Amino acid sequence: NISLGAQIDVDLNVIDKEIRDFRVRKISMPDLNEGHKVGWLFFPGKVNFGLRLENTGNVDIAPSSVELAIYDNSGTVLLEETASKGRMQKVEPYATEEIVAEIPTRLPAGSYLARYKIMNDEDVKQEGEVSLNVLPYGTVQTAGFGFSGLSVPHKVSIILPILAVILLIVFVLVVNRRRY
Repeated sequence: NISLGAQIDVDLNVIDKEIRDFRVRKISMPDLNEGHKVGWLFFPGKVNFGLRLENTGNVDIAPSSVELAIYDNSGTVLLEETASKGRMQKVEPYATEEIVAEIPTRLPAGSYLARYKIMNDEDVKQEGEVSLNVLPYGTVQTAGFGFSGLSVPHKVSIILPILAVILLIVFVLVVNRRRY
């Protein structure tokens, strides 16, 4: 009789330290719509910067930010610097998943060169160049940025009148209550 056997020696190290690290396996940046105006408000276009992220640490993680420096098509004139807004989906330890960083842009339709940096707190995990195609508004059937993409003056121009109306209503109610 022949019997098969195997012996595996495993050396494990157990630590109580958080390891927050990842590798970027792939990036993608599909075409996007240019921003558009509604009344006095300008809603920027939304770059959906796709990342295939491998979590090499032992806690859930996502990049702290994705930064874009957008240049003209030749790559010589800097037109805009922008960074991701909002939180990105976190990847579980030792898993690999596709996530999206949403980045606003105020550029008109055209072709551009974008230099990107993917950050893990203060460390640059990956950087490189990709082409960016901004199409006329309504060409691509994806939603742009909503209220969160507005500039601070535009947000104030919406919130301040609403707050004034609420305060006026409260004032009128208080004055009428004192009369009776």
